[in-house]
Amino acid sequence: MKRAKNHAEKIGAKRLCLSQEHLDQSRKAAKDSYPNEACGLLFGHEKDNALVAIEFKLLPNVDHSAVHFSIDPRDLYDSLVEAEERGLTLIAIFHSHLIRVHPSETDRKFMELWPIPWLILSTTSDRFGAFILDEGKSQEVRIQVN
Repeated sequence: MKRAKNHAEKIGAKRLCLSQEHLDQSRKAAKDSYPNEACGLLFGHEKDNALVAIEFKLLPNVDHSAVHFSIDPRDLYDSLVEAEERGLTLIAIFHSHLIRVHPSETDRKFMELWPIPWLILSTTSDRFGAFILDEGKSQEVRIQVN
């Protein structure tokens, strides 16, 4: 299975390109899951030094928690296989936070395993942020809405 080729030093120069529809889908997912965290995956491809989202796939937070999320491993695997069959790559992981738009300690631990941008929505401020881990510190990735 493929993930976007993007270790931390390469991703710093990249942007995460999303459509307004992707942002709206993320907001709706967060609203519908509230107070629990919503989660999902963004699939797309790399183009012109950017990660371009083509598809947003909402997945259930099997933790049913307001402070962390987990995606069922079978749902994750199936989503990755389906995307690869359509020529898409996992380019970002989405989830919502109640307050902060920055990655939590738990997020940072999992960002080490999944070194792609993590798109976070604060349901309180309705603000998005995208981050990647670089030498143990979260670095912001620019979001571009197309």
